[in-house]
Amino acid sequence: MASNGGTTLLKDINPGSLHADPAYITVLNNTLYFAATNNSAGRELWKTDGTAAGTILVKDIDTGTQLDGSYVLRARSGYPQYLVNAGDILYFNAEEATNGAELWKSDGTGAGTLLSADLYAGTSTYLGYQYANSGSPNNIVVSTGSLYGKAFFDATGVRLWFRIDGSDGANISISAQSGNWNTAATWVCGSVPTATSLVQIKPGHVVTINSAVQAKKVLFDNGGKVLFSGGRLTMSQ
Repeated sequence: MASNGGTTLLKDINPGSLHADPAYITVLNNTLYFAATNNSAGRELWKTDGTAAGTILVKDIDTGTQLDGSYVLRARSGYPQYLVNAGDILYFNAEEATNGAELWKSDGTGAGTLLSADLYAGTSTYLGYQYANSGSPNNIVVSTGSLYGKAFFDATGVRLWFRIDGSDGANISISAQSGNWNTAATWVCGSVPTATSLVQIKPGHVVTINSAVQAKKVLFDNGGKVLFSGGRLTMSQ
């Protein structure tokens, strides 16, 4: 039904009496992306080209079902939020059971919607229940060609700033502690940086390089350092 202002319903995403509640509406390559809820997928990432047929689910990030607070079995939800267009790549916070709430990216396709960085890796246990740690990135903004945000990196409960190159959606490697470049435990993501990695050395961390290593770019927070001990670093930027 059209209003006097010419506003019409585009699509009933969640048929019935419940709301789809679209939010975090963001433009990427002339397409609107947003979070919305329906009964079959839960709250997930959607997009629209302005037509009913072109209003579709991008990806069901957190698949499966779970009991809600009323013990009703419902679809699990990825809860995408804080959507930002950074150089034709969409970055946002989303969650799923394996990695918790972390930084995701999307090129607008289901296959191209994937975890960008597990900022707070590993698991914790509460009352005997083991769950994935969550970086829960927020305050995500784009400035001067880079993506900035705040996230949890450890159990201190303090969100720290992170920065990545927002132009291409490369991998992110953030130091978790001082250590050797080639040691997985040195990095928040739990893996050694590669030639496509955007590396960030956090304050007070000293990362030792004693072999030939590669990275796309290395960023140093205040007090972060690399120590060369017979190795070399090759960067593509």
